[in-house]
Amino acid sequence: MVPYTTSYPERWRTTGLIAACAIALSILAGGLVNGSIISITDRLPGLSIIIGPVAPMALFGIFYKLYDRWLWHLPVLGTSIPNLAGTWNGQVTFHEPADGPPLQCRVVIKQSWTKLSIAFTGTDAQGTPVTQSSVIMAGLNSFDNVNGGLRYEYEVVPLGQAVAQPRAVGMAHLTMLTGDSHLGGEYFNLPQNLGPDVGWFHRHGAYSLTRA
Repeated sequence: MVPYTTSYPERWRTTGLIAACAIALSILAGGLVNGSIISITDRLPGLSIIIGPVAPMALFGIFYKLYDRWLWHLPVLGTSIPNLAGTWNGQVTFHEPADGPPLQCRVVIKQSWTKLSIAFTGTDAQGTPVTQSSVIMAGLNSFDNVNGGLRYEYEVVPLGQAVAQPRAVGMAHLTMLTGDSHLGGEYFNLPQNLGPDVGWFHRHGAYSLTRA
């Protein structure tokens, strides 16, 4: 998974709230357990200097990890970043060169509050994988914005009979088309080693994906 940028403004507010909760809980817990460690800190005064800042820092790390991995997409917490995690099935069409039928594909998205992975697999008519790609960098901005949506850069790896083709890098821009069940958009690919014969990797086209 790679970190992704976002235009949704909640990240800094939520991070501040997590920090405030960690500090408040550490103060409360410190008051409850102070009696049990006071004799130790009396004998080792330097220990209180260490314990003081470590408690809220440790709690902040625990809370942040929990929120990042599991809690961020719960409706009760009011997050506005869309949760795209899951399996998406659909097809890729080729606009240039327009040299064949649509490519059937499966896209598996894993997402946390701060990180994202996008694994694409394209198959031929018999269902045999012929290409795959993985995300390099990504940004997820408000779908209401004309420039919003999921933008990401990826690396293409040919498979099967296409393995002799050069690897490529590409860029995709997907937007939510129907509720949260349909993603669509465009992409373009360029070979990693530009040369006089770029072959079928110099292409652009469109995605159409439906959540499984």
